[in-house]
Amino acid sequence: SRSGTMSALLTRFEGFFKSDRIRDAIYNFLHHELEINTVGPAEEEQPHATHDLFLRYTQLIGGHVQEFLTQEGLQEEDLYGAVKADPECVDRLECSGFLNAALDYQDFLTFATDLRDLYQLQ
Repeated sequence: SRSGTMSALLTRFEGFFKSDRIRDAIYNFLHHELEINTVGPAEEEQPHATHDLFLRYTQLIGGHVQEFLTQEGLQEEDLYGAVKADPECVDRLECSGFLNAALDYQDFLTFATDLRDLYQLQ
């Protein structure tokens, strides 16, 4: 059984996202943005600016994914292939919260409101 083990590629990918530089970049971006943007509960209508924030967050995460691929000399297909080979691995990645929030608007809203509460921002 492969449960609990990840491919070497996904292990490196997680290590990249767990680095202080990347985590700080993501958290600093969100802390700054959540100070100036209102993000309500996911089930409520959101201001247009919240969707713009989601798109900027998606670009930020996409840029970090691209940086990882460039550093590794890989293509997006290589990363997709590793995920397709072991779909459950994504849930085991510590960075899955960052990634899911970049892929799904509802996940982003939940992630952002959790962080807002953590930061005790209004």
